[in-house]
Amino acid sequence: MRAALLAILVSVAACHAPAHPPDPADDRLTGLLEARCAACHETDLIYSSGGTAAEWHELVHRMVYHHKAKLLTRVTDVEAMEIAEGLARTQPPMEARVHIGFRPTGREP
Repeated sequence: MRAALLAILVSVAACHAPAHPPDPADDRLTGLLEARCAACHETDLIYSSGGTAAEWHELVHRMVYHHKAKLLTRVTDVEAMEIAEGLARTQPPMEARVHIGFRPTGREP
């Protein structure tokens, strides 16, 4: 009976578990995400997303240069590159993640 109850609790907890950050050994990336990216949005958004290296580079570039993250958080070009490369390494496209790839807006050019 106890084993069945424990199995149910573990499965329920797994369904409601938050997205996990990158490997704790990658403290530099985690620090950059919390210091730079979390200024504008929750890190759970990042940790639940996945993309290719090209997609992460494009997304980070857009955030830094078009959404004024460079002014708001004083992110450097080197940090932006580290963030994009780190996310490409730790957040690849996977079925369980939201894919960050191109999505048409439906707006006319």
